[in-house]
Amino acid sequence: PEPSQRQALPAAVVDVVAKARATEMHRAIGQLVVGAFFFAMRSCEYSEASGSRRTKTVRIGDIVFRLGGEPICSAREEVLASADTVSVTYRTQKNGERGVTVTQHRTSAKPGTGLCPVRALAGLVSRISAYELGTSPWKEVAARPMNLVATDESRTRATMITAGEVLVHLRAAAIQYGEARLGFAASRIG
Repeated sequence: PEPSQRQALPAAVVDVVAKARATEMHRAIGQLVVGAFFFAMRSCEYSEASGSRRTKTVRIGDIVFRLGGEPICSAREEVLASADTVSVTYRTQKNGERGVTVTQHRTSAKPGTGLCPVRALAGLVSRISAYELGTSPWKEVAARPMNLVATDESRTRATMITAGEVLVHLRAAAIQYGEARLGFAASRIG
């Protein structure tokens, strides 16, 4: 049989995922999906993917915010969200390149006015930096993967979000948006 082609994810579905904030997991996946969308990330770069991979998951230390060209040294969301740009440095990529940095610019000036890579990653970095994981493998904030999410209310335990969990949320968002409006079934999102 012919392989089933996967569909490209439209920004409208990314927006539905980004606006879901019922739980810490929803918020975390929304931030991941917006970041992945703007930086054209492979699933293994922003989530825990199965199998052996060359590519490494982006860490908090790989994300840099700049205002007027100067790096911002803060973990407070409102300070990071004031940045002009956000850059992600990929330690290793599928093609073997190392240390490649990609920069995206702010796309919205006000919170809640559309998709913005600066605002999404500012929320992500701030959220993950606030976790109290002193005795975990992720004690150092810069070494924490971008797909980390707290598993308890005290934010002292965390786990990594998997590619499968992200896929479930993406397909649910596509159904919520409307498969007829999209022109394809949510099951074609991979």
